[in-house]
Amino acid sequence: MKIFVTGGTGFLGIHIVEELIAQEFSVSVLMRNKDIIPRLSKALPVFGDLMSLSADDLKGFDIVIHSAAIKPGVNNETTFRNVNEIGTKHLLHVCEKAGVRRFLHISTMAVDANRKDIYAVSKGIAEHYVEESALEWSILRLGAVYGLSDWWRSYLSLLKRKKIVVVVGDGEHLLYQIYVKDCARAIISAIFDNTINHRICCVTSDPITYNHSLSVLKSVLKTNFTTVHIPLWMARIIASGMYYVLKSPKPHYLNDPHIDLSLGGALRIDACARTFELGLADMLSEASLGEVSNKRFIR
Repeated sequence: MKIFVTGGTGFLGIHIVEELIAQEFSVSVLMRNKDIIPRLSKALPVFGDLMSLSADDLKGFDIVIHSAAIKPGVNNETTFRNVNEIGTKHLLHVCEKAGVRRFLHISTMAVDANRKDIYAVSKGIAEHYVEESALEWSILRLGAVYGLSDWWRSYLSLLKRKKIVVVVGDGEHLLYQIYVKDCARAIISAIFDNTINHRICCVTSDPITYNHSLSVLKSVLKTNFTTVHIPLWMARIIASGMYYVLKSPKPHYLNDPHIDLSLGGALRIDACARTFELGLADMLSEASLGEVSNKRFIR
């Protein structure tokens, strides 16, 4: 079985490719850069981007896992639309011409949250294109994927140094997260699950509150920061001020932060996902950080 992966050089994509290789699939990865990534050395590279792909590039592939996307943090609407919407539409067209049988589209639970930011909107439009295609498709809406990344290294290092952590609202809003290794395994398991053909599914662990996540981090890091809660209206004023003064993107705050965004009408894939405590422990073990209370998180 031949599998083609887009976004395979990204944070989640690398784990998807590694898991596919471990399960002895024949894997090819779309790569924009010709620099060899050691972790992907057993995958076959296809150089280019979404818009440069042709039917000839995908001839002979059984499955496409479409993980490539522009994520939040890019403050450019055109870039979001070019990649998340137009790039996905082009890829679907190429897959149909090449005779690809199965298409796994990696999306986000932000689509089901009725968010109006460009990331969620562009991913929602991409889902519509997938649903309208002639392929055998499944849409996998992921919770927040965490694991050993530059962002998490910086975040954990910052938490170790902080004395005060500001929380918007009462901190009882739910977080839908999944450890990156569990997420990759769940995505691959979806390849063989005929019950989710032409279905939208969520991939997430059981939800926890933001307060609980902070208590876990405080315990694991052996730090003693104090949490300070500020009301939602105050956070909106601060965010607006930062937007107009510093031109930083406005964060999206729901009117009701306690709303359950988990599944909506979607199925949930049983990813056998570990808890946040166990995921965090594996992440720190992978980083060879030892006694985290005595070591800094360095790249």
